[in-house]
Amino acid sequence: SDNWNNLDYYIKKATRTKQASILPAVYGRGVDFLCVDNQVESAGGIAVIMAYLPEDQSEEVQICGRTARQGNKGSFKLVLHTASLIEKYGIDKTKLNKKKEGDSLYVYLNKKRVAYFDSRAEERTGVIDRSKALHIEAKEYVESFRQGLSSRRADISKQKRINYLLGQNPCRKVATHIVCISDATGSMSSIWAKTKTQITE
Repeated sequence: SDNWNNLDYYIKKATRTKQASILPAVYGRGVDFLCVDNQVESAGGIAVIMAYLPEDQSEEVQICGRTARQGNKGSFKLVLHTASLIEKYGIDKTKLNKKKEGDSLYVYLNKKRVAYFDSRAEERTGVIDRSKALHIEAKEYVESFRQGLSSRRADISKQKRINYLLGQNPCRKVATHIVCISDATGSMSSIWAKTKTQITE
């Protein structure tokens, strides 16, 4: 069915006898799959099978918690695609096969997941730091331009540094259309003159 808005229907259906429900990860948080089917409970309760290894272990814990709730029985299992693990987490296939023979498989997977998560956090921190530097440069540039405190050459040098922070080639020429809109009083004519000079140079 395409009626994914009927949340209660899918929750109740997933806890009944002879039902196998495939649900997206969004159902792993804040949803109570309470089993009221005695036949399911007597057979071991609701079985939750997770088909991917999330970047954050807390997400796995949340999905695991969809079963065995309020004193009921239940089970949880990870069924993972080897190629996906290798591609995303950089897992060594040989080591993975060796770990399958013992109880250290999950420890190994979790270690690789934590390393991946930490590397992504470092990348995000780098983006934030570069954005802060760019913000400071841009503020200084706009302020110096607004107050006319810097020479045109200094302003151009500042703009080149901003381009560098953006990862752009400051020597590259790019065709650009600029539209300036002002009132009819002419009070901003001096600013437009400076703007024209900056663009020209």
